[in-house]
Amino acid sequence: LEHVPVEERVRIVYAAKQKFEERKFYLTAWLTYEVSKHRAGGMAEVDETCYFFDLYAHAMEKYGADEVLSVSTDAEKVIKRRVPRGVTAAFPPFNFPLLLDEKPISSLMAGCPIVVKPSPLAPIIGGHAVKCFLDAGVPPELISYLPGGADIGELIVRHLGIAQVTFTGSYAGGKSVQIAATQTDGHYGIKRVDLELGG
Repeated sequence: LEHVPVEERVRIVYAAKQKFEERKFYLTAWLTYEVSKHRAGGMAEVDETCYFFDLYAHAMEKYGADEVLSVSTDAEKVIKRRVPRGVTAAFPPFNFPLLLDEKPISSLMAGCPIVVKPSPLAPIIGGHAVKCFLDAGVPPELISYLPGGADIGELIVRHLGIAQVTFTGSYAGGKSVQIAATQTDGHYGIKRVDLELGG
């Protein structure tokens, strides 16, 4: 999405939000079936996910376009341009598989492709979330879905094409992600790792 205009990125995010809203009860049913969320909790998770779509779309409208900082002559301008870092590997947790699946939408909005690797305890709901994105118009080459265990997760983190990793889960899991990420280079050298860990 790096070369896609900001307006089109925003349009895609709003289209994805609409898909989530249209499928709210379906997604809630899967949250109940797969991770035992009660109905109200599942619906709240879908609603909060939609809130993040609005948040990121508004941020992209405000900050996404190039910004001219100064013009000294007709031939010289200083322009602030935000450049995508590269592919983001996203590891959502089992207890919020839908909400945390979609927080990396900020990476997608910034032009970074996403590889989603769900928790082995909640693989189905993540697949439905990715389907919402695809149905909203996100090109299939920009969002991948790779369910599996820790072995798949380690392969993703260690892959040279991964520029940044976002992981939510256990302390032990986060520690292994951090170690794997620091032992291998990323798209721009050192991988950026964002961890949100439990007890």
